Amino acid sequence: MHKENGGQASAFNAGFAHARGELIVLLDADDYFLPGKVRRIVAAFKANADVGMVYHRFPQIHAGGVMLPVLGFEALSGFLPADTRKLAKYRAHQTSCLAFRRGVLREIFPIPESMRYRRTLTLN
Repeated sequence: MHKENGGQASAFNAGFAHARGELIVLLDADDYFLPGKVRRIVAAFKANADVGMVYHRFPQIHAGGVMLPVLGFEALSGFLPADTRKLAKYRAHQTSCLAFRRGVLREIFPIPESMRYRRTLTLN
């Protein structure tokens, strides 16, 4: 499938429309999966029938295979909206760290394509 650049929401909508599986695993064009990632995601969903989303830390690997440590990641489980402390700790993650059951995404798709990613700056 080839699609002209229309923004991230547009790409998500096109990908979801063409996907056929029960699990939707996201991968940005400038990222790649380490060996075994999809197998581990499938196993996590199989072991937890009530889970709608699986996410993980985002390791960065630079030239020469140097992997940088992941800082500020806290794994959270459960229905986060029911626990405001957990929900407050949840941080947005890179798209390539997310996997969903089709039914979860069916509830929110299509994403309004007017939504656009804007760069932000965090000051320490």
